[in-house]
Amino acid sequence: MSHLLNDSSAPVLRSRSSGITTMFGLFLLIVHFATLESRACSCIEQSVIEAVDRAEVVFVGRVISRNVTGDYTGVGLSEIRDTSRSGLLGLRYPAIAKIVIDKMYKGKVESDTIVVVSSSSSSECGYYLEVGKTYVVYAGTSSRFKLIAPVGEGDARVFSTHICTRTTKWNQEEVDAIRAVLKK
Repeated sequence: MSHLLNDSSAPVLRSRSSGITTMFGLFLLIVHFATLESRACSCIEQSVIEAVDRAEVVFVGRVISRNVTGDYTGVGLSEIRDTSRSGLLGLRYPAIAKIVIDKMYKGKVESDTIVVVSSSSSSECGYYLEVGKTYVVYAGTSSRFKLIAPVGEGDARVFSTHICTRTTKWNQEEVDAIRAVLKK
């Protein structure tokens, strides 16, 4: 029995076991930190019917300006500190776009120029709205931002969109599908 206790292979096994545990712990740490920055946005594709139903406003509009900043007041926004409703997945540096509405399909706004925010990161489901381009936008009122000085006639709402809302570059097929849904 004492021979088994003093066997030189026992400490080696414990050492290997300890080494495996350490390597496994390091592996878990690497995986944890690697996934922090590599989160990807994933959505279930919506039909036009679902997208129109879920959106507060649906419109076609042209982007006239876009800013990505953490200085919200510098671009005329104030942050609403309502934590009971989450906004987009983080919006560390939101992309803030001013859009001139060409055609409103659903909802009402008090000005033909509105502000739409989205995350500036595609990993946070942000939709890139390019200056000068026209889009079909499905959006809701932002639960995170409001305008300091209202645009136009006094609409202080800021809208938000993301890649999961079905917002897309303008195309006639999308517009026709929206019109068909709204006729029903």
